Amino acid sequence: MRQVPFLEDAIARHYCATDAATRVPVKALLFGPLAYFIVPTDMIPDFIAGLGFADDAPVLLAALSMAGRHITAVYRRKAKTFLGETLRDAEDG
Repeated sequence: MRQVPFLEDAIARHYCATDAATRVPVKALLFGPLAYFIVPTDMIPDFIAGLGFADDAPVLLAALSMAGRHITAVYRRKAKTFLGETLRDAEDG
């Protein structure tokens, strides 16, 4: 998990997307690309080795950057805490 460069940002965005105070258009901006990523039959089918996720990455990155202004310090702190606890638990057992 330490090798995924955007993991903390993704977790912070998860906290933003699941917060009741987050407006619906922002939630759609955060969850929409995730749905595109999960669906295996998109522009380049995901089962094609090496290329399957090539079209998903730009969609995810664009949405994550557009939603970035909605990610507050509170969400980042929650993400950092969650990641720290998860990594600590993984190392312990």
